[in-house]
Amino acid sequence: MATPKPIQLQLHPVPIQSTSKTPSRTCHSIFDPKRNALALAVVADKCVPKRPKSSTLLSVAERSLYLANSLTLHPSRRSLITRSYEVFCSLHRVAAMCEEEEEAMDDHRQSPSKLPSTSQMQYYWRIGEQYVVALRDYLNELEQDEEGNAEEVDVVIQMIEAMSLFVLVHMPSDGRGDGIFAEQLLDWVNRSNPQPPKQEGEELSSLAVPYEHVNFWPYIHACVIRGHLAQATALLVPYTKTSNATLNQLMTVTIALMRSTPRSSAFTIEHQFTNAVHRFRKQVDQILSSLDSEMEIVSATEEKRSDGQGFDEDELLHFQASFKILLEIISGDEERVSEACYDWREAIGAHLLWVHPTCRRDGLGPVMKTVTENWPIDSTSISDQLASSILRGEIDSMVHQASKLDIWLACHLADLLDKLGAIPERRLRDFYVLEYVDTLSVDQGLWRLMIDYLETAHGGKELIRQIIRRLIVEDLEHQSAGAGVGMVELKEVCEKHAIEEELARSARIMARSLVKQRKYGVAVAYAVTAGDLKMISRISDLLLDEYITQGPEEFARLVDEIPNSLLHPTAPTIRPGLFFDQKQEDLGGAPNIHSSRLVFLSRYRDMHSYYARGERRAAAETLVGLLTGEVAPKEWWAVCLIDVIPLLEDEEMLVGLAETYELLRCLEAVVGDEAYLRYLRQIVGGGNGEEQLGVVRYALSRHLARCLTSKY
Repeated sequence: MATPKPIQLQLHPVPIQSTSKTPSRTCHSIFDPKRNALALAVVADKCVPKRPKSSTLLSVAERSLYLANSLTLHPSRRSLITRSYEVFCSLHRVAAMCEEEEEAMDDHRQSPSKLPSTSQMQYYWRIGEQYVVALRDYLNELEQDEEGNAEEVDVVIQMIEAMSLFVLVHMPSDGRGDGIFAEQLLDWVNRSNPQPPKQEGEELSSLAVPYEHVNFWPYIHACVIRGHLAQATALLVPYTKTSNATLNQLMTVTIALMRSTPRSSAFTIEHQFTNAVHRFRKQVDQILSSLDSEMEIVSATEEKRSDGQGFDEDELLHFQASFKILLEIISGDEERVSEACYDWREAIGAHLLWVHPTCRRDGLGPVMKTVTENWPIDSTSISDQLASSILRGEIDSMVHQASKLDIWLACHLADLLDKLGAIPERRLRDFYVLEYVDTLSVDQGLWRLMIDYLETAHGGKELIRQIIRRLIVEDLEHQSAGAGVGMVELKEVCEKHAIEEELARSARIMARSLVKQRKYGVAVAYAVTAGDLKMISRISDLLLDEYITQGPEEFARLVDEIPNSLLHPTAPTIRPGLFFDQKQEDLGGAPNIHSSRLVFLSRYRDMHSYYARGERRAAAETLVGLLTGEVAPKEWWAVCLIDVIPLLEDEEMLVGLAETYELLRCLEAVVGDEAYLRYLRQIVGGGNGEEQLGVVRYALSRHLARCLTSKY
């Protein structure tokens, strides 16, 4: 027995790299027999504490759960999926529109058991045809593919046959389906399996005397069975030019009769077609009844010939037998028609054309029963079983066989049947929709399609949540280049399906991840999206820590990464719940719209920019405004007071008398309170913060005296 090849999985992000210097890692997996899937996680080779140290940073791979299943999706199948998705959405828009029209007419809304109206059926027919077009376009792509995929091509051909037959039988183009049906089904038979071979007919036509060829009459019979009367009569014309006048006349009459075979498509009134069929059969019966006597005359004439160029006895006997079969077929002889067919599909088309030419859709059952008695359906052929179920109208079997062929077909057939009111229980339709969504799950790029399909299924909302939770949300700054999911797009979907909490959850996770990467600007945007005030406050504190540890330049760079819309002075008034200090709200007082941490970061950054450019007055006004307007967090007041010292010593009077009094008030508020000296101690390297505030007090006192004396 050959050793099976190992399964290769490509995981993203890469869980383990051979060049990694991190401690030894391995993959732990759990098998799901229901879905034939694996769940994998990166774990340590050795046991680790249940609660790792807070300083331990885990990679994305170490915090990820990988899901893999055996479902495969042919790369080119994506084009069919996207095209059929558009058709699927159109179908549901049409259904919703029809329901609205019914409500406007004070009618009852369509129930699962109620048949659609004529106009609705016409809409649905167009939708069904679009599915067929999508399949044919996909088939053309496969056939043009140089690599080729014979198996996929074969499946798509069978899907085209099944979908086109379903539309033909169950979705009539006129919306009623009460007309004669025979020729339409025969056209489907000829499209699905063209017979007889065109090359064989061309070969016979090229012969000087085609009827002498051994395959002449079998080809004629095959043409007549398939309704190709023009080809058959063209090959019979040489029989009108023999040396036997009686035979010439017999064939001339027969050819003229065959060319006048009534076709339902040529009549606007059904009764006229029925009468034409009756007259036609009567004429054929007349030829049949006189055939023996006519052939006796032909034989007698040939016996009198002395040139040896006529027909011998065997040739005439063969002609008579073959010609009789031809006449019996076009006369509608059921037994003769069955004998001339080579499979049940050809038999159903021939029976409808010659035996039951006035058959309607609701009369297919008895015809199928008669045909399958002589031509049993191959139980091993999914395609035959599916076509038989469609013709018989066996809903459960139809969808079941379609699922064996391809879940795409089962899903969209079940959805169409539901719209037609042919499925007694919607659960059947929903089951196949969910199964189809499962196959799409192997391609994360199809998540929008999956969600829209799930939206139409009962219980799909919870599955939509699961899909969103599994999405890899992309960093905002890499949206244009990456293949992840943009937060804006995710927001639209969550709002559409009323699951905003999932948006907040995803945004919160991304914010935490980005904070660890020091991408504070993008993290703030996600935190605002999540409505996470605590995270915004934490990021603000981290940015202040960056100021202390990395200096003003790095602080300014990080603050510049925050979206401008969040730093605009009007931002707190637009979304106040995300910008007011939590501590201030807890005190029960009215929140100050200027107390936003984000606004403080922006203006504090501006202050340093002014100072660096030499715009000392603007720097002083900004800094004093941060303190007197209580924009700066109180624990940062001490730092701001240290920053103001150089501005107080400037030759120009940058701080007025009133502002000086306010600065003294701020100084008194923080002196003696250890909670407000934390940042100051970090800046001075663990020194005495009180001493630094003493320097501030001295500078303010000197500036106050300067302000007072400058007035006199």
